[in-house]
Amino acid sequence: MKPKLLIPLLCILMFGCNGQNAKIKDTTNIYPKESFVGFTAELKGKPLVGSMNHEFKNFDKKAEFPWCLHMIVLLDTNNLFANGLPKTEESNIAYKTEDSLLALIRNIEPAQYVGHFFNDGFLDIFFYVQESKKIDDFFRLHKDDKRVREFGWDIEKDVSWSKVEEYMRDK
Repeated sequence: MKPKLLIPLLCILMFGCNGQNAKIKDTTNIYPKESFVGFTAELKGKPLVGSMNHEFKNFDKKAEFPWCLHMIVLLDTNNLFANGLPKTEESNIAYKTEDSLLALIRNIEPAQYVGHFFNDGFLDIFFYVQESKKIDDFFRLHKDDKRVREFGWDIEKDVSWSKVEEYMRDK
């Protein structure tokens, strides 16, 4: 099966969020440089493989992004290894989905992309956003849209960024 573009998400990107960024302050200096560090671990007996941007360890604008947006993308079980990690084709689809989600979220409001990991048939993605309501409302409104891969999300207040702290420890 060939990966299809995320047409519904791209259409929403182009047409569905008109003017929403008009209220957002200047975003020129809010994103740190990228310094992604890969890691492996085990979660519930299954391998976990991911990468996190370690520039966020000492990020001085965490207080401006107090909401953790945790997205979970369901991977195609036909494109997984027995250990639950994705095969190359599935990884490529997952990365395209992740890129589309980041662009979509940043079109709604500034968001910090912290990183992701694969585990047991899922791709977990972590963002930190300034407000929860716009993002949550948007995804609820479009929850039934056709997608290449299904996903869910959870938004919780996490001013100290503790939800990603364990994935950014130096080994």
